[in-house]
Amino acid sequence: RSEPLVSIVTSWSPFFQSQRRMRGRGLQHAGRVTLLPPSNGEVLRARIEDSGTHHVDFHREADDAWAQCTCDAFAEGAYCEHIWATIMQLALADADASPELSADRLSGLRVRAPRARKRE
Repeated sequence: RSEPLVSIVTSWSPFFQSQRRMRGRGLQHAGRVTLLPPSNGEVLRARIEDSGTHHVDFHREADDAWAQCTCDAFAEGAYCEHIWATIMQLALADADASPELSADRLSGLRVRAPRARKRE
């Protein structure tokens, strides 16, 4: 069970500033992450309660994976603490009980760097 987690943490970690990883761990530890069943072609989804509600979703295209968040940090082009909190929550997900909510769905994929969203 720890191998997919190590793989996902190792592959995604370089895309996060250390402060965002620490803040994400805090959100996950405080129980602010809810994993949700994927929809609309997503691989994984989550809702994070922070200073408001943020939604994170992970996508896959061929062997690449990327994540999106509704927060301002992601809108500016950085993977945020909400995405890291979701990755940390995946560590606790029981792959046998909920295979659609497990880190196995992202392990082995290349991580695509974040892109800034266009603001309206």
